[in-house]
Amino acid sequence: MNDLFLEALNSGNTSVSNLLLDNYQKLGMSNDEFLVYLQLQKESGRGNKFPEMHKVAQSIGFQDTDFYNILHSLETKKFLAVEANAYNFQMLYQKLSKLLEEQHTEEQNQHTENRTEELFNNIQQEFGRMLSPIEIEMINQWLKDDGYSSDLIQMALKEAVLNQAYSLKYMDRILLSWEKKNIKTPQQVQGNLGVTRQKQQSSQTNNLVETRSKPKIPITKLTNKN
Repeated sequence: MNDLFLEALNSGNTSVSNLLLDNYQKLGMSNDEFLVYLQLQKESGRGNKFPEMHKVAQSIGFQDTDFYNILHSLETKKFLAVEANAYNFQMLYQKLSKLLEEQHTEEQNQHTENRTEELFNNIQQEFGRMLSPIEIEMINQWLKDDGYSSDLIQMALKEAVLNQAYSLKYMDRILLSWEKKNIKTPQQVQGNLGVTRQKQQSSQTNNLVETRSKPKIPITKLTNKN
């Protein structure tokens, strides 16, 4: 193993978040600005928090003027804060965090929208007809005002279909009964239905045992004897 290769191994590595790598352009950072960021991170990793700008510019083939313009742009965009003895990219990370939160919120909203659309389609399919404007408003009230989840309403639809009651009013009574029992998730619904069915089976079994245990009364044929 030659000395040049050993020197390369010992020169260290510069770590960069994949999240930043995937999103720096969405934040408004140019490729040149990102390259400067990487160079400053490299120097920081070596313990040089405030490197000589001429050497950094030279290492990436930039003229000093161009390099300073990029630094100024990073400051203007509030990616970089130049402190007394360090280059601070905390604002960049804050912007990245905010972007990720916005993306997550957008994904959640899209998921909710898809689930709501699926709910309306399922109800119309099970009822075998289009919903009226009043019925659509009622479902929206369940979702927005009453706070019922799409999954919970889907469970109420399932119970209504099992009972051959194709009516939102019937579903509303089911939802209200669950609300009184503080049932808010499909898992809780399944648990409640399991207990209810178990009680019904137990009651039927007890009735059967009671019927079988009753003494048999002999049936006699009554005839008129003259």
